[in-house]
Amino acid sequence: MIDIEKEISYWRDGALRDLQFASRLIKREEEETLYCFFFLHLTLEKSLKAHIVKQTKNLPPKTHNLLVLSEIGNVKLSGEQNDFCGRINLYNIEARYPNLSIPAPTLQRAKEYFEQTKELMEWLIKQL
Repeated sequence: MIDIEKEISYWRDGALRDLQFASRLIKREEEETLYCFFFLHLTLEKSLKAHIVKQTKNLPPKTHNLLVLSEIGNVKLSGEQNDFCGRINLYNIEARYPNLSIPAPTLQRAKEYFEQTKELMEWLIKQL
């Protein structure tokens, strides 16, 4: 038996830390943007895993696919949120497995994705 509230806090707090780290990466040189995207993805992944714990009363699966995690966590994403999760999933894969022909992220795009990630994470956390 797991402590549900403790587990939700673990994932939620991790998401907040990862978003803060992504914010610091944006302020660095442009070569850090891919890692920024990785941590933005991780922010959403952990937020969704908190929902999975809340819904299923079990530990979340070991997958990184945001769309799969939202389904398991019974999170009803809007079309725009769903599209965003699909796009940011690509950067998670590129950070783990480079050279997959995904367009290099620009600093401007990192800033845009940061704002979208922050907004979606805040929305997800409010629902916990």
